[in-house]
Amino acid sequence: MYLLSIYFDEKSNEKIRSYMYNVAEASGNSFMTDNNVPPHITIAAFNTKNEEYAIRAYNTIKTKFTEGNVNWVSIGTFGVSVVYIAPVLNEYLHNLCTTVYQELGRIEEIDIDNKYTPFNWLPHTTIAKTLSKEQQLIAISTLQDRFCVSNGHVVKIGLARTNPYIELNV
Repeated sequence: MYLLSIYFDEKSNEKIRSYMYNVAEASGNSFMTDNNVPPHITIAAFNTKNEEYAIRAYNTIKTKFTEGNVNWVSIGTFGVSVVYIAPVLNEYLHNLCTTVYQELGRIEEIDIDNKYTPFNWLPHTTIAKTLSKEQQLIAISTLQDRFCVSNGHVVKIGLARTNPYIELNV
């Protein structure tokens, strides 16, 4: 599996990392901090049997990438294992998702994960994952005490391979 993700300016990173560390400390689940997962929003997930196709797609997308702004406005969950903060799906994020989807779709050897297609994608920045039900409740409570609506600036796009996670920014 390959991931295309966007990354933020240092001020945004500091704020999001503080949420990650506060949640890890309060809940006892330090998956995100132990694995040094950087603050990000995944724009696309896809599979291909040949890494060259992933890199080729990334290099094309990177030339079309522009910086933009996001506005995180809420706290959310996926099941009982993930807690995230969610930005508004603004024009910048929608256009970026659409561009990435179109570029990936041009390569027959790439199989796009449908959860990241336009109008089927929920942009989010994961704060904690692999949580138990009890840890999730603590994580939400911790975030509710600290989270505030905030803006961030997207400064780069990157490519990574999962299992194990390896950044392939070329």
